[in-house]
Amino acid sequence: VQTRQSRAQTLACEHCLLPLAASGDTPRSAWNCECGAFYCSARCLAEADGAGHARLCPAKASPSRSNHILQLQQLLRELPNVGEAFEAAIKLLAGPPTVQYNGKLFGSERWELLRGLAGAPWWETLSLQDDQLPEAQDVTRRIFEHLKACLADDVVDSSRSSSILTLNELDFAVLTGQVRMNAVEAIVPLEAADAGGEGCDEATQGLSSTVGIALYLTASAVNHSCDPNCALQTGLYLGPEARGWSVLQ
Repeated sequence: VQTRQSRAQTLACEHCLLPLAASGDTPRSAWNCECGAFYCSARCLAEADGAGHARLCPAKASPSRSNHILQLQQLLRELPNVGEAFEAAIKLLAGPPTVQYNGKLFGSERWELLRGLAGAPWWETLSLQDDQLPEAQDVTRRIFEHLKACLADDVVDSSRSSSILTLNELDFAVLTGQVRMNAVEAIVPLEAADAGGEGCDEATQGLSSTVGIALYLTASAVNHSCDPNCALQTGLYLGPEARGWSVLQ
């Protein structure tokens, strides 16, 4: 998921985060969905649809679901500090039950990983005042209700609705907190754009590398040590309360 700060500088492929153009510009050649999302290639567009975009695209949804999706997107835009973590959590829930990587299928392993990662409700990873907690819980409830309306009535493949149906609001808040605590920074450099997506502009002057956050099966499970021999850099700010928490429980 591309960070908000990066989005202010760079328009990137919604799937692989390949830099496409400077923010505010329109790529001269790119694949785009009817909802306005840009992709670097037809392959990325197809993979994004299979990874959950099709289920959360207002242009491809029924009128009732489209309304929930648009309200969900509006709520996410109003969350400057935790919007990316919510987006990543939503992508996890909207994605397929299995994911193919290097010729192998991963499904239950992804959820086993998440169950093993340290986590807490996302509001505990920020320095919120006591009077701000009800608002944080309320926005979580509203996002979760819209998300359930978008995903739970998926008639194309009912098995893909199981993950959202087994969660409650607190589970969703913890999943978002897990993303905040364990996501690592992902940078897609300009060299990748020069090397070629179909939708990349020929000239990359003025472009910045794309910065995002990502969960990895291995890197996100690196444990904390008081005498570390490596460093894990997250793309998100964590409040002082989160320091010292184990990455892997």
